Amino acid sequence: REERIKWMQPDYVRMFFWYNDWNPSLDAATFTWDSDNMLSHYRTLDLYQQLGTRVNVCGVEWGVKDPWENPEQLARAIGALLEHLVVEKGYTCIQDYTLTNEPDIFFARSVEREAQSFDTFLTLHQYVTAEFERRGLKLNVVGSDDGNNRTWFERCVENDAYFDVSDLFASHFYFPLNVVPLASQILTDRVALLQARQSHKDFIIGELGFADSRMNPPADNPLMREYPYALLAMSTFMDALNAGVAGWSIWCVHEMYYPGGNTPMHFGLWDFNPPEWSVRPIYHALALMTRNSKAGDIVYRCDSSHPDWVKAARIGNKLFWVNLS
Repeated sequence: REERIKWMQPDYVRMFFWYNDWNPSLDAATFTWDSDNMLSHYRTLDLYQQLGTRVNVCGVEWGVKDPWENPEQLARAIGALLEHLVVEKGYTCIQDYTLTNEPDIFFARSVEREAQSFDTFLTLHQYVTAEFERRGLKLNVVGSDDGNNRTWFERCVENDAYFDVSDLFASHFYFPLNVVPLASQILTDRVALLQARQSHKDFIIGELGFADSRMNPPADNPLMREYPYALLAMSTFMDALNAGVAGWSIWCVHEMYYPGGNTPMHFGLWDFNPPEWSVRPIYHALALMTRNSKAGDIVYRCDSSHPDWVKAARIGNKLFWVNLS
């Protein structure tokens, strides 16, 4: 695992931190910094610290009772987590924080009305950013992180108070095969919404993937094991670069189990099938990008006369292209 990640040389990764692993009671006082999953996180963060990889810590509330009931207390708990990781443990590779994964799907269901949920969403972010400031933590707050929900994303961007507490914005996309040809327009639209604001803030793809009729979220996506998936990824990488997207990540590094150890997550760059740990084609597609580009490289747009067949984008002095014919 570690050797494969080292070979990829990733510039940006996203990690889930489940509340039950470090503050099960959410009392902002009783912390389990030495739980099994936290020890596993430290091992992973040791590697990313060594590689100089920028890490986005994402909060996960699955199975936690009433996680949003006390926003001020929750913010203190989150502040304690990040202070423990960045200051006490020294993981300066952690530069970004996401409150919750795909809030338009999971968070919004936890309250009765979407408008009310967004008000709570904003309040939580305001408490968290204030807590970071109180503790002297210089972290970027990732806004929206929606599950391909333009309405939610637009609300996040156009709400002045929420825009002010966000440093960059993210969306997730698992494009159905019949929607892949529209990826360029969809990504261009997201970037345009941000560009309409006076202050510039980057847009990233928090999770990028594809789906056919066999996909059964959140556990199964057989297409991810196949060669066409890698071609679709390269095609969308080109679309993203040419649209002005600042970066992307693919969920997840390798197959694993959801919290509790009962439900397998058949997503990833390689299989959970020891001793082979079989690599999937998407691993090579992503590594082609990560090994040949660095954060901060200048991106040059490339227009194709036949985008259904060939797409390209230039990063620094390297030209990336994909043959779809």
